[in-house]
Amino acid sequence: LPEIHSRASASEAALGPALQAALTVMSHIGGKMCIFQTKLPTIGNGKLQFRENPRALGTPKEHEFLNPANQYYKTKALELSRQQICVELFLFPAAYIDVATLNLLPRYTGGELHVYPRFNA
Repeated sequence: LPEIHSRASASEAALGPALQAALTVMSHIGGKMCIFQTKLPTIGNGKLQFRENPRALGTPKEHEFLNPANQYYKTKALELSRQQICVELFLFPAAYIDVATLNLLPRYTGGELHVYPRFNA
């Protein structure tokens, strides 16, 4: 298996489609979904854009980065919650990741958010 993936270079993440697939599989039984994310989701449904702006630090616009970028993950979290699915979200970012937006998943499903910046195993 390591030889098969030795040349693979995953440069993008598709969290939205993965959530939808997991919801489809788990919807009839419910349970706990553990998500391990290392990058900002940049493709598919729920894609997010890089929002970090060092020039905004210390200005009145700084608080805007603490709000979610969109409502996709809140809507998906409410859908998961209706199916009695709890989300535990583990983030291992080496660079910017939109915690304010991704935090909607565990917040509205009764799960927890775990952030390990610059994690290196």
